[in-house]
Amino acid sequence: MADKNALWAQGQDESVEVNQRALIDKVLARYSGEFTVFRELLQNADDAGATGVQIHFETKAFVDKSKPRTGNSIDGDSSAVVASGVPDGTDKPIPNLKDIVIAQWTFKNNGTVFREEDWNRLKKIAEGNPDEQKIGAFGVGFYSLFSVTEEPFVTSGTKWMGFYWKDGKDQLFARRGSLPESPEPPSPWTTFALPLRETGPFPGAPLDILRFLASSITFMSTLKDVELYLDGTRLGHIFKEVGSPQTVGVPKSLASGQQQQQIMGSLMSNAGSMIGGWGDWGMRTPTNNTRNRDTGDKEVKWSWFTPKKYFNLTNVTSTPVHIRAEVIRWVYLAGSEKAKPVKKAILPAATTTGSTGAPTNSFLASLISSFASPRSTTPSRPSPFSSGRGTPAPAAPRATSSVETVDVKKLAADQRKSVESSVLLSVFTAEARVKLDEKMEVELERATKKRAPPSVRVGLIYTGKDEYDASEKEDLDGAGGSKDVGSVFLGLRADLEGNNSSRVYIGHATGQTTGISGHMSARFIPTVERESIDLVDRNVSVWNTELLHIGGYLSRVAYETELSAIARLYAAALQTSSSALSGPDANLTTWLQSRCLHALKFFTFRPSTPSPEVSRIMQSAFFSASDLFSIFSSSGVKSASEVRIRSPEMEKFVKSLPVLPKEIQDGASDVIALLQGRNMIRQITFEDIIGEMRGRCFEEEEMIECLKWRVNLPRQAAFDAHFKEQFVGAGVFRIAGKSVDGKETSEGERIVPLASVQTYINPGGLVPPDGPFPPTTLPLRFSTTKGLVPTVYPELFGWTSFSINDWIVYLTSKPPADSPGVEYDVTVSPIFAEKVISTVSKGWSNISKANQEDIVQRLSPLSCIPTQLGLKVPSDAYFAAAHVFPDLPMVTFTSPGLLSGRLKAPTENVLAMLGVRKHVDLQVVFNRMIKTGDWTIAQLVKYLAGVKDTLTRLELERLKETAAFSKEEDPQAQKNGEKSETASVVPKRTRYKISALYEPNDAMRKLRLPILDWGNDPKWRPNSEEAKFLFSLGLQKYPSLPELLKLASGPDKELRELALKYLFEKFTTQYQDYQPESFANVAFIPAVQPDGTETLAKHGQVFSEPGCAVMGFAVARSDIKDEALTKLKIARHPSATSATALLLQNPPTSQEQARRTFEYLTNVLGDFTTKNLQQLRLSNIIPAETPRSKGIVMVKPGECYFKKDDGETSFHSKLFTFVDFGNRANNFLAACGVRNAPTTEEVARMLVADPGGFYALAGGAERFKAELRQISASFAEISATTKQTMSRSPILLGSRITDEKEGTKQGQRRASVGADDEDDTVTVSYELLRPDQIVIIDDVNTYAQFRDVLYGAPQEDILESLYSALGSPRLGQLIKEEYKPVGELKDSPDAAKVRKLVLERLPLFLHERNQTRVLVRPEWMQAGSNFVVKKVARLILQKTLVWGGKRTVKDSEASAASKREGISRSLVLYIAHNIPLDLYEVANSLCKQMFDTPKVNDSLLFSTILSTDLPSLRRRGYNVDRILNQQKAEREARESARRAAEREAAQIRPPGAFIEDTPAENPEKGPGAPPPLPPNKPGSELTQKPEGPGGSSINAPPVPEKSGKSLLNSVKNKIGGRNSGEDSLRSGLERLMSSGNRSSSGAPGSVGSRKTPMGRDADAQPTPESDINKNVQQAIAACRPEARSLLQNREHMETIKEALNEGYCDITGAAVDLVHIGNVTNVRIYAAKNVPNAQELLLQTKLDSINRFLSIVRPLKRVYKLPDASLHLFYDLVGPLIAFNANGSLFLNLRYYEGWHDAQVKQHDLMKAMISWFFTLAHEIAHNLVGPHNAEHSYYMNQISSTHILNLIDELQAVQFGVGAQ
Repeated sequence: MADKNALWAQGQDESVEVNQRALIDKVLARYSGEFTVFRELLQNADDAGATGVQIHFETKAFVDKSKPRTGNSIDGDSSAVVASGVPDGTDKPIPNLKDIVIAQWTFKNNGTVFREEDWNRLKKIAEGNPDEQKIGAFGVGFYSLFSVTEEPFVTSGTKWMGFYWKDGKDQLFARRGSLPESPEPPSPWTTFALPLRETGPFPGAPLDILRFLASSITFMSTLKDVELYLDGTRLGHIFKEVGSPQTVGVPKSLASGQQQQQIMGSLMSNAGSMIGGWGDWGMRTPTNNTRNRDTGDKEVKWSWFTPKKYFNLTNVTSTPVHIRAEVIRWVYLAGSEKAKPVKKAILPAATTTGSTGAPTNSFLASLISSFASPRSTTPSRPSPFSSGRGTPAPAAPRATSSVETVDVKKLAADQRKSVESSVLLSVFTAEARVKLDEKMEVELERATKKRAPPSVRVGLIYTGKDEYDASEKEDLDGAGGSKDVGSVFLGLRADLEGNNSSRVYIGHATGQTTGISGHMSARFIPTVERESIDLVDRNVSVWNTELLHIGGYLSRVAYETELSAIARLYAAALQTSSSALSGPDANLTTWLQSRCLHALKFFTFRPSTPSPEVSRIMQSAFFSASDLFSIFSSSGVKSASEVRIRSPEMEKFVKSLPVLPKEIQDGASDVIALLQGRNMIRQITFEDIIGEMRGRCFEEEEMIECLKWRVNLPRQAAFDAHFKEQFVGAGVFRIAGKSVDGKETSEGERIVPLASVQTYINPGGLVPPDGPFPPTTLPLRFSTTKGLVPTVYPELFGWTSFSINDWIVYLTSKPPADSPGVEYDVTVSPIFAEKVISTVSKGWSNISKANQEDIVQRLSPLSCIPTQLGLKVPSDAYFAAAHVFPDLPMVTFTSPGLLSGRLKAPTENVLAMLGVRKHVDLQVVFNRMIKTGDWTIAQLVKYLAGVKDTLTRLELERLKETAAFSKEEDPQAQKNGEKSETASVVPKRTRYKISALYEPNDAMRKLRLPILDWGNDPKWRPNSEEAKFLFSLGLQKYPSLPELLKLASGPDKELRELALKYLFEKFTTQYQDYQPESFANVAFIPAVQPDGTETLAKHGQVFSEPGCAVMGFAVARSDIKDEALTKLKIARHPSATSATALLLQNPPTSQEQARRTFEYLTNVLGDFTTKNLQQLRLSNIIPAETPRSKGIVMVKPGECYFKKDDGETSFHSKLFTFVDFGNRANNFLAACGVRNAPTTEEVARMLVADPGGFYALAGGAERFKAELRQISASFAEISATTKQTMSRSPILLGSRITDEKEGTKQGQRRASVGADDEDDTVTVSYELLRPDQIVIIDDVNTYAQFRDVLYGAPQEDILESLYSALGSPRLGQLIKEEYKPVGELKDSPDAAKVRKLVLERLPLFLHERNQTRVLVRPEWMQAGSNFVVKKVARLILQKTLVWGGKRTVKDSEASAASKREGISRSLVLYIAHNIPLDLYEVANSLCKQMFDTPKVNDSLLFSTILSTDLPSLRRRGYNVDRILNQQKAEREARESARRAAEREAAQIRPPGAFIEDTPAENPEKGPGAPPPLPPNKPGSELTQKPEGPGGSSINAPPVPEKSGKSLLNSVKNKIGGRNSGEDSLRSGLERLMSSGNRSSSGAPGSVGSRKTPMGRDADAQPTPESDINKNVQQAIAACRPEARSLLQNREHMETIKEALNEGYCDITGAAVDLVHIGNVTNVRIYAAKNVPNAQELLLQTKLDSINRFLSIVRPLKRVYKLPDASLHLFYDLVGPLIAFNANGSLFLNLRYYEGWHDAQVKQHDLMKAMISWFFTLAHEIAHNLVGPHNAEHSYYMNQISSTHILNLIDELQAVQFGVGAQ
């Protein structure tokens, strides 16, 4: 692209043409507002200092009649014709409005005549008035005239100017001249004559025009008089009178905190003053003095800043404005085209008012009346309550019949009758200094073409309550004979109804509303059409927003000023009130309240239109001006923070707290809600209630209402507890005294603090309502009043219900706390005592047991039982039934109903509880019956059973403790007794307590227990009343469990067997509460010891399973084993703790003993805790042979590993201890810590400790490298310390290649490798070196040159990763290459061919590459300058190596090399002429430029693609056409998008802009854009890449996706359902093999090959199958065991879109980790962490399923020849994971096996399961080579499965036909 300056120099200038007619018609003359022409002319008149304006509407006839004849009357001044405003013909009626056709408008103003600069500016568009004090800014207002006229004509002074369209075309011209000379002075009027383009009616109803004029002059600076004419007849005259401005003081709510304190100090003393220091209540009036004359306080000056500090408010004034109007009645009769505002609500009228609505003695009323016109001269106005829209007023009366006639003169006079009206407004004006920063000054001057003024004035019209009511009354009375159209001042009156009629004035009214009820004027910067405020322009919007903040603040000033006046009047009324408590006069309060409501509604901010931001900004400034918001309350004017929202529920008891009156709260709900939202006014709080309660003593009624409120509040436990103490502590109420003759006396009057209350009366309770009650109990009214819920008193106040127990306590206290009198003494008054007993008896069943006992305890010692002998103590009184002794005191009541009927039972119960006796003392009975021996045991029990209901608890206890019963003698004792009796010696029989004897039956006799001596008369019956009575006294029915077990453990074997048999027989009925731990020390269980002898064992020493004898534990005797297990609850096996202790104490000493012991312990493995296993792990419990021992020694489990039949174990056995006790025993040892194999950390430490010895034990380099591969695969598990030691130790194998003639050394071997001369033999020597002494061969050619001075790392990815991680440098990092092209051959066709070939084949090469690796994209190389091929005569490659302190330089010839050149970083490919081109060198050099880390495979594959023709590539599986077509389509799409973007940019590009100035959206898409910068170099491949084991992957050529999927689909479809016979099986698999071979036979490129082409090969051949098989074997060899106990999620594996349906092994989404929980036959079992009881579930419950799964897995392990222990099983609860590969360890999901195949395997159908998991394993093994799921992975999965399919056939035959697999 050429330089912009050069292009500009050769260009030509052309003028920009403007169609002036289109500009004026379409833009300047199309203002959207009403009366736009008059609005602009009025503003121009005010800017010119005019005081008067005339607007004439003239018909064609009148214009023709008024054409000038002489002098200077060219301006059409009709005042000469009509001096009085009424032309000739006043006796003729004015025509109907619809019949008038206007031909010309004429506008006049008496301002300053036009100066020369004014005439010049008039004819210029967009050059406004530069005077910053003038409103005009844009210079386009005048051109609004062209909306109605084609040729406006202007005269001013002695000059004139006319406008016309020259030749009727689109160019506007102005012609200017002088008026004819005249001896008369020039006319003072500047006139704008506007002949209308088309004649027509009025531009609006005359009344609407006059309303517009009335509102327009309100904020005009000089304009005060406006007249409206029709053909010389004056329709209306509007004129305003402006009073003297009064300075408004700073309201106290807006003053600073310190000034507020000063103000408050002298508030009351200055309440009535209106002149001097205090202008109003709480409002400071600045004067010339610096101190207040009355108080000496400093004056408060205005100083308020807007948010951005651009304006500083310095003064506020209030100016009365009186606007009067004289309008002829015809205007009102003509009606209005606009809808009248709808009255939404009628405010309550003030009472007791004078002529202005205020009280007659109001000072403010007299002030207002001084500005008002006499009411007699102000006719009433039309009603504003009409709901019609655009309803015209009634027309002039007309004849109703042919007889009637119309008085035309009277009608004309009536039409021309002038109707006068007026309105009084208050205009608040804020003056502010302007201080803008320099940038703002410049931007505003750019936007308005004038400098910002030094100061601004913001005006606000406020209509007070009285003025608003007077204006509204005029509307109600009607104006001009019509009540349907409203007053001419309708637009000026306050818009309290929210009809959006209040406007923002910018000199005149705009279309923007204020949102409040009053108009506002300021030097806003409007939009061009002057209809709204510009809030879009970045800088102008800041100016306007700052002004709106002033408007909001001024609104607050007006509001606070009004509230200050209300506060002053309220304070003055308080001072003159007769009673300070009664408050001001109610009528005055209502009037002041209505004034506050009016102010609140006036300053209610509603959404403004069209921009709601106006009202939002003003509202924000209004409320943020101060947090002290004044408002009228029940206590006068207060700050809103002191006032509370009215609550009907609280007003009955909240008397002193200031609250909002209902009228204000309901009438100004919007403002109140906003105050609430800003936390400026709040609801009545609980603190307020507490303050009210603390401030005064409530009356009883008030406290009842207060409790009602509290009771009905929602429950909140935390609050209730906090509030209870404050509420109860603050409340005090008065109980009125008794009333005598209607007057209250002091008798009974008392003050009750709530804190003293403890109880309340329950009306439905047991206590009689007439009491008496203590003074701490609430009166009865607090329980019976509606709305009170006494049941919540305990929860809310802690008061309890006054219970019967409380009553008894109160009555029985000695002395009484507040004695109610002797008539209420239960020990004195029998009548009251009977009442108390009656009350207690009636509610006895409802009294709690504790309270019953308390009542008994209090009444039983008192003489409170009425008897025939007087009041007695209950224990001395008897029931009437106890008639044994007639002189006993019997209970006697005056009311017979207490001891009869329904009350008999409860009364007797109470008396009995108190101690009233029912029978004679039991000791008498014992003395008469037992000691004399007259009665037998049976007779005694029969008597006692008969009177048992009358026995007391104490007597029954004495009976239980008395030794009054004998036992039955055994037969031998009876014989001895008979012999003694014959000898005349009667033995004394021993007597026992009844609890020491047993029921007399045979079972107890057999157990030889002491039984009751009952005899045979009567015979013992267990269900008799006597037996039941004895059982209740303690006679034992059967022996207790301890007694029975004592018999079972005794020395008498017969008795032991009987006792044990009785225990088993009665276990479920009598001994079900048996707990073994209670008898742990009792040896009563028959058991067999390990040596076969019987013994009695304790519970914890005997077990039911015979197998535990192997460890020396006793086993329950076989005949009682089942019952001992179920009833005696012996354990099946010893506890893990016991087994652990015994194993530690006596570990097995022989391997056979160890096998049996460990096999048994496997059964209880699930019981072992982690602590048990850890204890065993650290103890010597395993007999084994170690590498260093000469026999069996005891070793720890943590030091052992399981023996396996593989080469790795045989090697590791030389280093570590290996054991094998069989599968079952090994499961237990695995849990104890025996591992499958040494960890990588342990192997690494062995290697570091003795590298030479390690190598010697390995037996050669191959085995040593195998160990290094294992270390590399698990390198992440090695500790940092070990890694550091490894990096400094000679542990790595380095190889050096030398010629054979140099000889061999010890530790060397001969090998043959590919070289230029394949017949040569070389010697490969190995040495153990430090990592920093070995280089990683990443460039085979370079290595061939320097091989004699370097030791190289083995060329395997997995080993290279290890070498790199330990610090081995890459050869490419050590070599400095320098290409030296010699002699460039210009315009070589070979270079063009090579370039074409590269660009053609590059998309095929990059098609399935990871695009994030590509640094240079094909589309960028397509541009000619980005990729250049140059042919040179020679290309010398010089390589320099600095290694081991030596510098070696090698020169060679190269056929191709590439590098980046120039500022644009073009890619240049050099090809040599002197030697044939080697496409591998082309590919290799380009790969170095395209990839950040190029690999050998990349160069091999690219060279293959470059050297193979397209048909051959197609045959090898490349979808050449599709890839090339796709690339072509993408290029065309990008080119199309680029051209479209350029076309779009060209359409919107401004003149003079250049293409190169606009940056390209995407630099890569442009043809000249440089390639993207390379990404950050990745870190170590060992830790950064998760694709393969250990972080490395083997890259293979991209094979089409179809080949990878065909094998899997063939298996599923062709042999998935075949198992009917050998032929079908083999045929299906053969078809599978053939399809698989076809799909993979054309696999291109070499895969993982370590051979680097040393020469050129023009015809590249497919990769040898041997190389592919080598990679397959490498993948299988990379499988390894997983030794970690916690398997966490691996790093992110990228999911490729081509294999989304094959992502079942991607574990990136797995949410849980896997934990090792045990081994099953050398296979490690893992479980997800969220599996509950995983060890028990898998090692016991699912053990069979695991074994069946392993029967599938083991044959497949043989099929693939997988390393032992490389397969693992895991189990999870949810998730899509079927299997996964974790760094070479293969994991299979047991849950999917159970869901898919376990049912078939149970039926011995294994084929489908084996086939399915065969391919699952192939899939996972392929991940050892390729990490992502892409075509490369599918290719290797195909190769792995097809290579081993024949082995699978053999295993399937073995399964299906019973043939053993070989």
